[in-house]
Amino acid sequence: ASALARPSTASRRRAAWLAVFLRLCLAGERLFYGVAKVIPTQMPQPPLTALLEPFGEFSPASVLWLQVGSSPPYEVLLGAVEMLAGLLLFVPRTATLGALVALLSMAQVFILNMTFDVPVKILSGHLLLMSLVLLAPRARRLFDAVVLERACGPVTVTPLFSRARANRWTTRVQLALCVWVLAGLLLPGWQ
Repeated sequence: ASALARPSTASRRRAAWLAVFLRLCLAGERLFYGVAKVIPTQMPQPPLTALLEPFGEFSPASVLWLQVGSSPPYEVLLGAVEMLAGLLLFVPRTATLGALVALLSMAQVFILNMTFDVPVKILSGHLLLMSLVLLAPRARRLFDAVVLERACGPVTVTPLFSRARANRWTTRVQLALCVWVLAGLLLPGWQ
């Protein structure tokens, strides 16, 4: 019975690798959409001719795009929150905070996609679910700390490798991947 109660080291390590994979996918996606809003290319300012059209002629998705694009500071702020989530997710020590920020931003995006009939509902639903999966192992601790205001000790993290040096290199590779993805998104955006 005790063998069923505690997962093996190998299964904990597989779960840790899955969490890293989900975290990096979510981080890259949050950076992608965040940069597209910080450098307003996803929802650019509408031309004056679009603002002269009768409101009833717009689709719900067009209304959302025009509303966000009409306020560049709002769009940049939305993108900054998405970028913050992505950057925090790339760093193993700040991944839980990044998943929380991603959950909140993705909840808003999912609701907007559903209510304004934006065609990427499934993608936003998957990203919202990924945030929840990343937070699930920490749910009890988050509830204790945030709701019950109880003290929480340090998190026990399952290492990806058995050697400490390999784990340090894994962290460095994740940080290098963050810089590479961010540079790849920012450079074309500025041009």
